Amino acid sequence: MSWQKDAIAAARLPVRELAQRLKPAFPRISAPAVSVALNPGESGVTFTPSASKAIAAITGYKRPRRDKRRCPVRIQARLTEADARLLNKARETMGHATINDALVYALHLYIREAQKKAAGAEATATDGKTKYTNAII
Repeated sequence: MSWQKDAIAAARLPVRELAQRLKPAFPRISAPAVSVALNPGESGVTFTPSASKAIAAITGYKRPRRDKRRCPVRIQARLTEADARLLNKARETMGHATINDALVYALHLYIREAQKKAAGAEATATDGKTKYTNAII
């Protein structure tokens, strides 16, 4: 299924009406030609790039934006100004170039501590008397 077919269906636009709207730019277009071009897998006929742009303009279709970032998840926090100054000082002391680097470092520490705590709780749950130290590094 082509994106044009999806866009036309989303706009609830009949093929005949689409052909009429494309007529000023493409005088020889017809409803059967549009119908054939909407099924390129069966017919091998596709829209030209200019016709595709015209269909996008008529239907209001915009290609969904894909997030190409390596780390697409964003985490935010609100701090008081005093805490922000302390965080910036700590960042400089620890040698992190950016706040993002410092936060990633802090989150990794937090995750490791949670894993250690979970491993400790698991050891206690399995043996009711002795707590084993399961060090996760």
